[in-house]
Amino acid sequence: MVATAFLSPEFVDTLTDLKRRGYKIVVLYVGEAPRPDLAEGILVYELMKLLIDLQKESTLVSV
Repeated sequence: MVATAFLSPEFVDTLTDLKRRGYKIVVLYVGEAPRPDLAEGILVYELMKLLIDLQKESTLVSV
């Protein structure tokens, strides 16, 4: 599982290679920019909109 706000081309290649080797990959994407395409079978949750909505509702707690 990877949580990231940025997916460089090199990191995308690494994730693709890990998937090809049989690893199950889950990406929690919190970036503002559109994320690049990832290999089929890599599960991606885009969370930025959810985080913004939570912040608007003041249910997001910062420490």
